[in-house]
Amino acid sequence: MGGYWSSKKDPEENAEKKKKKRKRGAEPDGHEGKRLLVANPYVLKRTGSMFFDEDGDLAHEFYCEERTYSQSGPRWSMRQIVDNLRPQGEVDLLFPRLHVDFPIVLMEVVSSSVHTAHK
Repeated sequence: MGGYWSSKKDPEENAEKKKKKRKRGAEPDGHEGKRLLVANPYVLKRTGSMFFDEDGDLAHEFYCEERTYSQSGPRWSMRQIVDNLRPQGEVDLLFPRLHVDFPIVLMEVVSSSVHTAHK
C-alpha cells in the first residue's frame, strides 16, 4: 500500500494500527475513551520509622558516649548521632490494613427475619 507520505490510506491498515496502539487499561470491546479503574482498599506496606547507621545497626535513635573534661573532673555524656543514617524504607505489614483515603462504607448486614415483629 502507501508509504509514510502516501495520500491514499487503507481503512484496514488504520484499524490494525489502532488495535496495536490500544493503551493499557482500555476496554477490549472498542471503548477507547474508558479506562478500567483498579483500586486496592488494603495497605500492604508502610514506610519504616527506623534508621540504619554506618555499621548496619537498626534503631529509632543512635547515641554516642562522649567524655568531656571540666574543672571538677571528667564527665560522660550522651550525644545523639544524626549524620550518616539511612532510612529503613518500605516495611511489609504482618496483615493488611484498610487505606484511610479509600471511600468505602463498612456495615453489618443483618438478616430481615430478626427484625420482623411476630404476632
